[in-house]
Amino acid sequence: MRAFGRWPWGVLALVLVLAGCSGQKSVTNLNNTFNFRSNAYMAAFQDGNEPWELSFTLNEKNLINQRNYTLSNPDGQYAVMYVCPSQFKGRNHEVYLYMLTNAEMRVSSHFCRVAAADRQQFNVSGAVFKAWNNLPPGSDELAQQMAVVALSRDVNMRAYEGYAAAVFGSTHDILAYLGPLLPDNSVQPLFYYRSQPTFGSKVNEFTIDFNAKASQVIPKIVVSAVGMTPATVSIQGETGNEILSSVFGFGSAEETFLPIVTSNAKSFNVTGVPPGFFTTKDNGQPAKEGHELHVKAIDKTTKSERAVVAFFDQPTDLTVDLPSLPTGALGLAASDLVRKVTDNQEIKIRKFEIDLPAYSDSSYGTASLYQLDLRGRSSYSGPARIQWPADSNPPVYVIVPTELEWHVYVSRGWLKAHGSNKIQLPDFSSLTGWDFDWDYMGGSQGKVALDIYASEQPAGILLSHLQSGEYINGTKFGKVQRFAELVSVPSTP
Repeated sequence: MRAFGRWPWGVLALVLVLAGCSGQKSVTNLNNTFNFRSNAYMAAFQDGNEPWELSFTLNEKNLINQRNYTLSNPDGQYAVMYVCPSQFKGRNHEVYLYMLTNAEMRVSSHFCRVAAADRQQFNVSGAVFKAWNNLPPGSDELAQQMAVVALSRDVNMRAYEGYAAAVFGSTHDILAYLGPLLPDNSVQPLFYYRSQPTFGSKVNEFTIDFNAKASQVIPKIVVSAVGMTPATVSIQGETGNEILSSVFGFGSAEETFLPIVTSNAKSFNVTGVPPGFFTTKDNGQPAKEGHELHVKAIDKTTKSERAVVAFFDQPTDLTVDLPSLPTGALGLAASDLVRKVTDNQEIKIRKFEIDLPAYSDSSYGTASLYQLDLRGRSSYSGPARIQWPADSNPPVYVIVPTELEWHVYVSRGWLKAHGSNKIQLPDFSSLTGWDFDWDYMGGSQGKVALDIYASEQPAGILLSHLQSGEYINGTKFGKVQRFAELVSVPSTP
Protein backbone atom coordinates (compact mmCIF):
# COMPACT_ATOMS: atom_id res chain seq x y z
CA MET A 1 0.00 0.00 0.00
CA ARG A 2 1.48 3.33 -1.03
CA ALA A 3 2.09 5.76 1.77
CA PHE A 4 0.21 8.51 -0.04
CA GLY A 5 -2.45 6.42 -1.70
CA ARG A 6 -5.35 8.70 -0.79
CA TRP A 7 -6.19 12.11 -2.27
CA PRO A 8 -5.33 14.60 -0.99
CA TRP A 9 -2.30 13.06 0.63
CA GLY A 10 -2.16 12.65 4.37
CA VAL A 11 -1.35 9.73 6.65
CA LEU A 12 -1.21 10.17 10.41
CA ALA A 13 2.10 8.38 10.78
CA LEU A 14 4.67 11.05 11.56
CA VAL A 15 4.34 14.32 13.48
CA LEU A 16 7.25 16.74 13.23
CA VAL A 17 8.60 19.72 15.13
CA LEU A 18 10.91 21.62 12.80
CA ALA A 19 14.27 23.21 13.51
CA GLY A 20 13.49 26.12 11.23
CA CYS A 21 13.21 27.06 7.60
CA SER A 22 16.92 26.97 6.89
CA GLY A 23 18.60 23.92 5.44
CA GLN A 24 19.38 25.19 1.96
CA LYS A 25 23.07 24.49 2.60
CA SER A 26 25.19 22.45 4.94
CA VAL A 27 25.86 24.33 8.16
CA THR A 28 27.34 23.64 11.56
CA ASN A 29 24.41 23.36 13.98
CA LEU A 30 24.73 24.99 17.37
CA ASN A 31 21.79 22.95 18.60
CA ASN A 32 23.24 19.58 17.57
CA THR A 33 20.53 17.33 18.95
CA PHE A 34 17.93 14.93 17.60
CA ASN A 35 15.04 13.53 19.64
CA PHE A 36 12.27 11.12 18.74
CA ARG A 37 9.28 9.30 20.21
CA SER A 38 7.89 6.08 18.77
CA ASN A 39 5.78 3.03 19.50
CA ALA A 40 7.70 0.92 16.97
CA TYR A 41 8.73 -2.65 17.72
CA MET A 42 12.38 -1.59 17.43
CA ALA A 43 14.34 1.49 16.44
CA ALA A 44 17.97 2.27 15.66
CA PHE A 45 19.96 5.48 15.19
CA GLN A 46 23.06 6.53 13.22
CA ASP A 47 25.12 9.66 13.93
CA GLY A 48 26.67 10.73 10.61
CA ASN A 49 28.68 7.78 9.29
CA GLU A 50 29.13 6.13 12.68
CA PRO A 51 27.93 2.54 13.23
CA TRP A 52 24.23 2.03 13.83
CA GLU A 53 23.22 1.76 17.47
CA LEU A 54 20.11 0.14 18.86
CA SER A 55 17.65 2.62 20.40
CA PHE A 56 15.17 0.04 21.74
CA THR A 57 13.81 -3.35 20.71
CA LEU A 58 11.24 -6.08 21.44
CA ASN A 59 8.52 -3.48 22.10
CA GLU A 60 5.69 -5.98 21.65
CA LYS A 61 3.04 -3.86 23.40
CA ASN A 62 3.69 -0.75 21.27
CA LEU A 63 4.67 1.37 24.26
CA ILE A 64 5.91 4.88 23.45
CA ASN A 65 9.68 5.20 23.84
CA GLN A 66 11.62 8.47 23.74
CA ARG A 67 15.31 8.85 22.87
CA ASN A 68 17.56 11.92 22.84
CA TYR A 69 20.84 12.11 20.90
CA THR A 70 23.68 14.61 20.62
CA LEU A 71 25.22 14.61 17.14
CA SER A 72 28.99 14.59 16.81
CA ASN A 73 29.23 15.40 13.08
CA PRO A 74 29.27 19.12 12.15
CA ASP A 75 26.67 18.76 9.38
CA GLY A 76 23.97 17.47 11.72
CA GLN A 77 23.63 14.38 9.54
CA TYR A 78 21.72 11.44 10.99
CA ALA A 79 19.55 8.45 10.12
CA VAL A 80 16.86 6.70 12.12
CA MET A 81 15.11 3.38 11.46
CA TYR A 82 11.79 2.06 12.76
CA VAL A 83 10.32 -1.43 12.37
CA CYS A 84 6.54 -1.86 12.27
CA PRO A 85 5.79 -5.59 12.00
CA SER A 86 2.47 -6.72 10.59
CA GLN A 87 -0.07 -7.00 13.41
CA PHE A 88 -3.23 -7.83 11.52
CA LYS A 89 -4.38 -9.51 8.34
CA GLY A 90 -3.79 -7.57 5.17
CA ARG A 91 -0.84 -5.56 6.49
CA ASN A 92 2.75 -6.12 5.40
CA HIS A 93 5.81 -5.78 7.59
CA GLU A 94 7.13 -2.20 7.27
CA VAL A 95 10.58 -0.72 7.78
CA TYR A 96 10.93 3.08 7.81
CA LEU A 97 14.31 4.71 7.20
CA TYR A 98 14.78 8.49 7.50
CA MET A 99 18.06 10.12 6.41
CA LEU A 100 18.09 13.87 7.16
CA THR A 101 19.95 16.63 9.00
CA ASN A 102 18.85 18.27 12.21
CA ALA A 103 18.67 21.64 10.42
CA GLU A 104 15.77 20.07 8.51
CA MET A 105 14.15 18.04 11.29
CA ARG A 106 15.29 17.98 14.90
CA VAL A 107 12.37 16.32 16.70
CA SER A 108 10.06 13.63 15.35
CA SER A 109 7.41 11.17 16.49
CA HIS A 110 6.81 8.02 14.48
CA PHE A 111 3.83 5.83 15.35
CA CYS A 112 3.22 2.44 13.77
CA ARG A 113 -0.31 1.64 12.72
CA VAL A 114 -1.65 -1.03 15.02
CA ALA A 115 -4.57 -3.42 14.72
CA ALA A 116 -7.93 -1.73 14.25
CA ALA A 117 -9.15 -3.16 17.55
CA ASP A 118 -6.36 -1.27 19.35
CA ARG A 119 -6.85 2.07 17.59
CA GLN A 120 -8.93 4.96 18.86
CA GLN A 121 -11.82 4.78 16.44
CA PHE A 122 -14.88 6.93 17.02
CA ASN A 123 -18.26 6.70 15.31
CA VAL A 124 -19.55 10.20 14.68
CA SER A 125 -23.02 11.03 13.40
CA GLY A 126 -25.71 13.66 13.65
CA ALA A 127 -28.48 15.62 12.01
CA VAL A 128 -27.94 18.46 9.54
CA PHE A 129 -30.17 21.48 10.12
CA LYS A 130 -30.41 23.57 6.97
CA ALA A 131 -30.39 27.34 6.88
CA TRP A 132 -33.86 28.79 7.35
CA ASN A 133 -32.99 32.47 7.78
CA ASN A 134 -30.83 35.06 6.04
CA LEU A 135 -30.93 33.19 2.74
CA PRO A 136 -29.75 35.27 -0.25
CA PRO A 137 -32.52 36.60 -2.52
CA GLY A 138 -33.63 34.01 -5.03
CA SER A 139 -32.18 31.06 -3.10
CA ASP A 140 -33.71 27.64 -3.60
CA GLU A 141 -36.04 26.14 -1.07
CA LEU A 142 -34.65 24.29 1.95
CA ALA A 143 -35.45 20.93 0.37
CA GLN A 144 -32.88 21.58 -2.39
CA GLN A 145 -29.98 22.35 -0.08
CA MET A 146 -27.09 19.90 0.18
CA ALA A 147 -24.29 19.86 2.75
CA VAL A 148 -20.67 18.71 2.39
CA VAL A 149 -19.20 17.55 5.72
CA ALA A 150 -15.54 16.85 6.59
CA LEU A 151 -14.51 15.11 9.82
CA SER A 152 -10.76 14.61 9.33
CA ARG A 153 -8.05 14.86 6.72
CA ASP A 154 -9.54 12.17 4.53
CA VAL A 155 -13.11 11.61 5.76
CA ASN A 156 -15.73 13.72 4.01
CA MET A 157 -19.18 13.13 2.59
CA ARG A 158 -22.32 14.74 1.25
CA ALA A 159 -25.22 15.01 3.67
CA TYR A 160 -28.86 15.79 3.07
CA GLU A 161 -30.52 15.42 6.48
CA GLY A 162 -27.76 13.69 8.44
CA TYR A 163 -24.24 12.23 8.34
CA ALA A 164 -22.32 9.28 9.82
CA ALA A 165 -18.69 8.16 9.62
CA ALA A 166 -15.87 6.56 11.60
CA VAL A 167 -12.73 8.56 12.38
CA PHE A 168 -9.49 7.94 14.25
CA GLY A 169 -8.37 10.42 16.90
CA SER A 170 -10.40 12.17 19.56
CA THR A 171 -10.15 15.81 18.42
CA HIS A 172 -10.88 17.12 14.94
CA ASP A 173 -12.58 20.15 13.47
CA ILE A 174 -15.98 19.45 11.98
CA LEU A 175 -16.11 21.54 8.82
CA ALA A 176 -19.06 21.81 6.46
CA TYR A 177 -20.73 24.00 3.90
CA LEU A 178 -24.31 24.17 2.64
CA GLY A 179 -25.80 25.24 -0.67
CA PRO A 180 -27.84 24.27 -3.71
CA LEU A 181 -26.92 21.25 -5.82
CA LEU A 182 -25.95 22.59 -9.26
CA PRO A 183 -26.62 20.88 -12.65
CA ASP A 184 -22.97 19.68 -12.85
CA ASN A 185 -23.54 17.82 -9.52
CA SER A 186 -21.41 20.26 -7.53
CA VAL A 187 -22.59 22.10 -4.44
CA GLN A 188 -22.41 25.89 -4.40
CA PRO A 189 -21.43 27.05 -0.89
CA LEU A 190 -23.84 29.54 0.68
CA PHE A 191 -22.99 29.00 4.34
CA TYR A 192 -19.94 27.55 6.11
CA TYR A 193 -20.07 25.75 9.46
CA ARG A 194 -17.27 24.96 11.91
CA SER A 195 -17.01 23.43 15.38
CA GLN A 196 -14.40 21.52 17.37
CA PRO A 197 -15.93 18.83 19.56
CA THR A 198 -14.01 16.21 21.50
CA PHE A 199 -15.03 12.65 20.77
CA GLY A 200 -15.31 11.19 24.25
CA SER A 201 -16.89 7.80 23.57
CA LYS A 202 -17.10 5.20 20.85
CA VAL A 203 -20.41 6.67 19.67
CA ASN A 204 -20.76 10.46 19.34
CA GLU A 205 -23.64 12.59 18.08
CA PHE A 206 -23.14 16.19 16.99
CA THR A 207 -25.75 18.26 15.20
CA ILE A 208 -24.59 20.50 12.36
CA ASP A 209 -26.83 23.55 12.45
CA PHE A 210 -26.33 26.10 9.65
CA ASN A 211 -28.55 28.68 11.31
CA ALA A 212 -26.71 31.67 12.69
CA LYS A 213 -27.68 31.25 16.35
CA ALA A 214 -24.96 30.22 18.81
CA SER A 215 -24.73 26.66 20.06
CA GLN A 216 -25.27 26.04 23.77
CA VAL A 217 -23.12 22.90 23.79
CA ILE A 218 -20.24 23.31 21.33
CA PRO A 219 -18.94 26.70 20.18
CA LYS A 220 -19.53 27.00 16.46
CA ILE A 221 -18.93 29.36 13.57
CA VAL A 222 -21.52 29.94 10.85
CA VAL A 223 -20.60 32.47 8.14
CA SER A 224 -22.18 33.42 4.83
CA ALA A 225 -20.25 32.80 1.60
CA VAL A 226 -22.14 35.51 -0.27
CA GLY A 227 -19.89 38.22 -1.70
CA MET A 228 -16.67 36.19 -1.91
CA THR A 229 -14.75 36.89 -5.13
CA PRO A 230 -13.96 33.87 -7.32
CA ALA A 231 -10.47 33.22 -8.69
CA THR A 232 -9.33 31.26 -11.74
CA VAL A 233 -6.86 28.36 -11.60
CA SER A 234 -5.06 27.62 -14.88
CA ILE A 235 -2.90 24.50 -15.29
CA GLN A 236 -0.03 24.50 -17.78
CA GLY A 237 2.20 21.74 -19.13
CA GLU A 238 -0.30 18.90 -19.49
CA THR A 239 0.82 16.60 -22.32
CA GLY A 240 -2.52 15.45 -23.72
CA ASN A 241 -1.84 11.89 -22.61
CA GLU A 242 -2.35 12.71 -18.93
CA ILE A 243 -5.41 12.56 -16.71
CA LEU A 244 -5.77 15.77 -14.70
CA SER A 245 -7.40 15.93 -11.28
CA SER A 246 -7.50 18.87 -8.91
CA VAL A 247 -8.87 19.46 -5.43
CA PHE A 248 -9.25 22.90 -3.85
CA GLY A 249 -10.31 23.22 -0.24
CA PHE A 250 -9.65 24.45 3.28
CA GLY A 251 -7.21 22.76 5.68
CA SER A 252 -7.79 23.46 9.37
CA ALA A 253 -5.34 23.57 12.24
CA GLU A 254 -6.83 20.33 13.59
CA GLU A 255 -5.98 18.46 10.38
CA THR A 256 -9.42 18.42 8.81
CA PHE A 257 -9.61 19.06 5.07
CA LEU A 258 -12.84 20.37 3.55
CA PRO A 259 -12.89 19.87 -0.25
CA ILE A 260 -14.70 22.76 -1.96
CA VAL A 261 -13.97 22.29 -5.69
CA THR A 262 -12.89 19.18 -7.59
CA SER A 263 -12.08 19.41 -11.30
CA ASN A 264 -10.56 17.52 -14.22
CA ALA A 265 -10.25 20.65 -16.38
CA LYS A 266 -7.20 22.72 -17.29
CA SER A 267 -8.96 25.87 -16.04
CA PHE A 268 -11.61 26.28 -13.35
CA ASN A 269 -12.90 28.80 -10.81
CA VAL A 270 -12.57 28.58 -7.04
CA THR A 271 -13.98 30.68 -4.20
CA GLY A 272 -12.39 30.69 -0.75
CA VAL A 273 -14.02 30.55 2.65
CA PRO A 274 -14.89 33.90 4.29
CA PRO A 275 -12.29 35.48 6.65
CA GLY A 276 -14.60 34.85 9.60
CA PHE A 277 -14.16 31.11 9.12
CA PHE A 278 -10.50 31.24 10.19
CA THR A 279 -9.61 30.76 13.87
CA THR A 280 -6.87 32.07 16.13
CA LYS A 281 -4.64 30.37 18.67
CA ASP A 282 -4.83 30.98 22.42
CA ASN A 283 -2.22 33.76 22.11
CA GLY A 284 -4.36 35.57 19.55
CA GLN A 285 -2.11 34.73 16.58
CA PRO A 286 -3.64 33.22 13.43
CA ALA A 287 -3.86 29.43 13.49
CA LYS A 288 -1.82 27.39 11.03
CA GLU A 289 -4.56 26.86 8.47
CA GLY A 290 -5.79 28.09 5.13
CA HIS A 291 -6.61 27.10 1.56
CA GLU A 292 -4.89 24.27 -0.27
CA LEU A 293 -4.74 23.40 -3.95
CA HIS A 294 -3.73 19.86 -4.98
CA VAL A 295 -3.16 19.22 -8.68
CA LYS A 296 -1.88 16.02 -10.25
CA ALA A 297 -1.47 14.62 -13.75
CA ILE A 298 -1.07 10.88 -14.38
CA ASP A 299 0.26 9.62 -17.71
CA LYS A 300 -2.18 7.06 -19.13
CA THR A 301 0.64 4.99 -20.65
CA THR A 302 3.60 5.12 -18.26
CA LYS A 303 1.57 5.87 -15.07
CA SER A 304 4.17 8.51 -14.16
CA GLU A 305 2.68 11.20 -11.95
CA ARG A 306 3.33 14.92 -11.69
CA ALA A 307 1.73 16.92 -8.92
CA VAL A 308 1.69 20.36 -7.31
CA VAL A 309 0.56 21.43 -3.83
CA ALA A 310 0.07 25.12 -3.05
CA PHE A 311 -1.03 26.93 0.13
CA PHE A 312 -2.51 30.44 0.48
CA ASP A 313 -4.74 32.50 2.75
CA GLN A 314 -7.22 33.55 0.05
CA PRO A 315 -7.18 32.39 -3.57
CA THR A 316 -6.30 34.80 -6.37
CA ASP A 317 -5.90 34.03 -10.06
CA LEU A 318 -3.20 31.35 -10.17
CA THR A 319 -1.25 29.63 -12.95
CA VAL A 320 0.04 26.18 -12.01
CA ASP A 321 3.04 24.85 -13.94
CA LEU A 322 3.30 21.07 -13.77
CA PRO A 323 6.85 20.01 -12.81
CA SER A 324 9.05 18.28 -15.36
CA LEU A 325 9.86 14.58 -15.06
CA PRO A 326 13.44 13.71 -14.07
CA THR A 327 15.84 13.10 -16.95
CA GLY A 328 17.91 10.58 -15.01
CA ALA A 329 16.81 7.10 -14.01
CA LEU A 330 16.76 5.44 -10.62
CA GLY A 331 19.71 3.11 -10.20
CA LEU A 332 19.24 -0.07 -8.19
CA ALA A 333 21.90 -2.78 -7.84
CA ALA A 334 22.18 -5.73 -5.48
CA SER A 335 24.74 -8.22 -4.21
CA ASP A 336 24.15 -11.32 -2.10
CA LEU A 337 25.30 -11.76 1.48
CA VAL A 338 25.08 -14.91 3.60
CA ARG A 339 23.73 -14.80 7.15
CA LYS A 340 23.31 -17.59 9.67
CA VAL A 341 19.84 -18.23 11.08
CA THR A 342 20.91 -21.11 13.31
CA ASP A 343 24.09 -23.15 13.64
CA ASN A 344 22.81 -25.46 10.90
CA GLN A 345 20.99 -22.98 8.67
CA GLU A 346 22.15 -20.16 6.45
CA ILE A 347 20.15 -17.83 4.23
CA LYS A 348 20.97 -15.27 1.59
CA ILE A 349 20.08 -11.63 2.00
CA ARG A 350 20.65 -8.80 -0.44
CA LYS A 351 22.69 -5.66 -0.09
CA PHE A 352 21.14 -2.90 -2.22
CA GLU A 353 22.87 0.17 -3.61
CA ILE A 354 20.55 2.96 -4.75
CA ASP A 355 21.50 5.82 -7.08
CA LEU A 356 18.97 8.65 -6.77
CA PRO A 357 18.63 10.82 -9.92
CA ALA A 358 19.48 14.49 -9.57
CA TYR A 359 16.49 16.73 -10.11
CA SER A 360 15.81 20.42 -10.69
CA ASP A 361 12.75 22.28 -11.98
CA SER A 362 12.56 25.91 -13.06
CA SER A 363 9.33 26.50 -11.12
CA TYR A 364 9.97 24.53 -7.92
CA GLY A 365 13.74 24.29 -7.49
CA THR A 366 15.85 21.26 -6.67
CA ALA A 367 14.84 18.01 -5.01
CA SER A 368 14.28 18.65 -1.30
CA LEU A 369 13.16 15.12 -0.47
CA TYR A 370 13.27 11.68 -2.07
CA GLN A 371 10.85 8.94 -1.05
CA LEU A 372 11.67 5.42 -2.18
CA ASP A 373 9.09 2.70 -1.52
CA LEU A 374 10.31 -0.88 -1.95
CA ARG A 375 7.84 -3.71 -1.80
CA GLY A 376 8.50 -7.41 -2.18
CA ARG A 377 9.05 -10.63 -0.37
CA SER A 378 11.28 -11.00 2.65
CA SER A 379 14.08 -13.50 2.95
CA TYR A 380 12.89 -15.36 6.04
CA SER A 381 9.58 -15.91 7.76
CA GLY A 382 10.64 -17.21 11.15
CA PRO A 383 8.43 -20.09 12.33
CA ALA A 384 6.36 -20.18 9.13
CA ARG A 385 8.15 -23.18 7.60
CA ILE A 386 6.75 -26.18 5.76
CA GLN A 387 8.19 -29.59 4.92
CA TRP A 388 8.54 -29.97 1.16
CA PRO A 389 8.07 -32.46 -0.32
CA ALA A 390 5.73 -33.61 2.42
CA ASP A 391 7.19 -37.14 2.52
CA SER A 392 10.88 -36.15 2.29
CA ASN A 393 13.21 -38.28 4.40
CA PRO A 394 15.19 -36.80 6.02
CA PRO A 395 12.78 -33.83 6.22
CA VAL A 396 13.64 -30.75 4.17
CA TYR A 397 12.13 -27.47 5.38
CA VAL A 398 11.37 -24.59 3.07
CA ILE A 399 11.04 -21.04 4.29
CA VAL A 400 7.67 -19.49 3.40
CA PRO A 401 8.31 -15.92 2.21
CA THR A 402 6.26 -13.02 3.52
CA GLU A 403 5.58 -9.55 2.13
CA LEU A 404 7.13 -6.38 3.43
CA GLU A 405 7.69 -2.74 2.53
CA TRP A 406 10.65 -0.43 3.03
CA HIS A 407 9.92 3.31 3.06
CA VAL A 408 13.15 5.29 2.62
CA TYR A 409 13.22 9.09 2.95
CA VAL A 410 16.40 10.93 1.96
CA SER A 411 16.76 14.72 2.23
CA ARG A 412 18.70 17.27 0.24
CA GLY A 413 20.75 18.18 3.29
CA TRP A 414 21.72 14.56 4.01
CA LEU A 415 22.82 13.97 0.42
CA LYS A 416 24.91 17.13 0.44
CA ALA A 417 26.66 16.09 3.64
CA HIS A 418 27.07 12.57 2.20
CA GLY A 419 28.68 13.97 -0.95
CA SER A 420 26.86 11.62 -3.34
CA ASN A 421 23.41 10.57 -4.50
CA LYS A 422 24.39 6.92 -4.04
CA ILE A 423 23.18 5.30 -0.83
CA GLN A 424 23.06 1.76 0.53
CA LEU A 425 20.26 0.09 2.41
CA PRO A 426 21.82 -0.64 5.82
CA ASP A 427 22.38 -4.17 7.09
CA PHE A 428 20.65 -4.37 10.48
CA SER A 429 21.19 -8.10 11.03
CA SER A 430 23.64 -7.53 13.91
CA LEU A 431 21.10 -5.55 15.97
CA THR A 432 19.32 -7.36 18.78
CA GLY A 433 15.73 -8.12 17.82
CA TRP A 434 16.21 -7.80 14.06
CA ASP A 435 14.32 -10.49 12.16
CA PHE A 436 15.46 -11.73 8.77
CA ASP A 437 11.80 -11.39 7.84
CA TRP A 438 12.51 -7.67 7.44
CA ASP A 439 15.37 -7.91 4.92
CA TYR A 440 14.24 -6.68 1.53
CA MET A 441 14.99 -9.16 -1.26
CA GLY A 442 13.44 -7.66 -4.41
CA GLY A 443 13.32 -10.35 -7.06
CA SER A 444 10.71 -10.96 -9.72
CA GLN A 445 7.87 -9.91 -7.39
CA GLY A 446 9.57 -6.77 -6.18
CA LYS A 447 8.15 -3.33 -6.89
CA VAL A 448 9.69 0.08 -6.42
CA ALA A 449 8.24 3.60 -6.57
CA LEU A 450 10.29 6.78 -6.40
CA ASP A 451 8.73 10.12 -5.42
CA ILE A 452 10.75 13.32 -5.76
CA TYR A 453 9.57 16.47 -3.96
CA ALA A 454 11.02 19.70 -5.34
CA SER A 455 10.89 22.88 -3.26
CA GLU A 456 13.04 25.60 -1.78
CA GLN A 457 11.65 24.47 1.57
CA PRO A 458 13.67 21.90 3.56
CA ALA A 459 12.58 18.28 3.75
CA GLY A 460 11.22 18.52 7.30
CA ILE A 461 8.62 21.10 6.34
CA LEU A 462 7.43 18.98 3.41
CA LEU A 463 7.24 15.87 5.59
CA SER A 464 5.10 17.77 8.08
CA HIS A 465 2.42 18.11 5.42
CA LEU A 466 2.87 14.85 3.52
CA GLN A 467 2.58 12.66 6.57
CA SER A 468 0.41 14.58 9.00
CA GLY A 469 -1.51 17.01 6.82
CA GLU A 470 0.02 20.10 8.42
CA TYR A 471 -0.70 23.38 6.64
CA ILE A 472 2.37 25.21 5.27
CA ASN A 473 1.91 28.96 5.10
CA GLY A 474 2.59 30.62 1.75
CA THR A 475 4.51 27.94 -0.12
CA LYS A 476 4.19 25.46 -2.94
CA PHE A 477 6.05 22.37 -4.03
CA GLY A 478 6.08 20.04 -6.98
CA LYS A 479 6.06 16.27 -6.86
CA VAL A 480 7.13 13.88 -9.57
CA GLN A 481 6.68 10.17 -9.34
CA ARG A 482 7.96 7.26 -11.34
CA PHE A 483 6.96 3.63 -11.04
CA ALA A 484 8.93 0.55 -11.94
CA GLU A 485 6.81 -2.58 -11.83
CA LEU A 486 9.73 -5.00 -11.47
CA VAL A 487 13.04 -4.57 -9.69
CA SER A 488 15.87 -5.41 -12.11
CA VAL A 489 17.65 -7.91 -9.89
CA PRO A 490 17.48 -11.72 -10.06
CA SER A 491 14.81 -13.62 -8.18
CA THR A 492 15.79 -15.11 -4.88
CA PRO A 493 16.19 -18.93 -5.00
